[in-house]
Amino acid sequence: MPARSRHRHLQLDPVLRARLVAEFREWWTRAGRPGLVQHILGNMSEAHGVPMGMLKDIARSVRAEHESKRTPTQAAVPRTITGMAPLAVVDGSNLAWARTTDDGLPRLDNLALVRAALAERSYQALVVVDAALRHQLERQDASELERQIAAQEVIQAPAETDGDRWVISIADHHGAPVVSNDRFDE
Repeated sequence: MPARSRHRHLQLDPVLRARLVAEFREWWTRAGRPGLVQHILGNMSEAHGVPMGMLKDIARSVRAEHESKRTPTQAAVPRTITGMAPLAVVDGSNLAWARTTDDGLPRLDNLALVRAALAERSYQALVVVDAALRHQLERQDASELERQIAAQEVIQAPAETDGDRWVISIADHHGAPVVSNDRFDE
């Protein structure tokens, strides 16, 4: 039997499936880009021990549901993810460099400060980093960033992707402001 269709014969516990559908829906809505689907599914597969094929089926059903509910004209106003606060997309890689360590390395705690400042202004932060950031941080910060990515508290752009374009496209998708020190001259 081909590996691709083998997962169709396995059954997920309905409660687990419902949790996975809700989790995928949340992270796919946050990401706002089809290109992040593989990244999201990979993280979910690793976190829950569920085969990618089963998760791809879940992704297809969520995306089909989303497309069927989509209205022809959607206003470009800041959208909310949880319904509580408007979204602000944070250029995490850029802001990690706003204050550096004594050794001149970026600091992950800068992102916590930005999240707190946005929360004070009633915004929900969607932090996006490029793939290179984890290699530029001190070991302890790099481990914490990896934890945040695995927990999907931070979205990491795929390797060899222009981080600035990634941040801007996510913000455009959500109609959200970008928080960054970058002028985006590129």
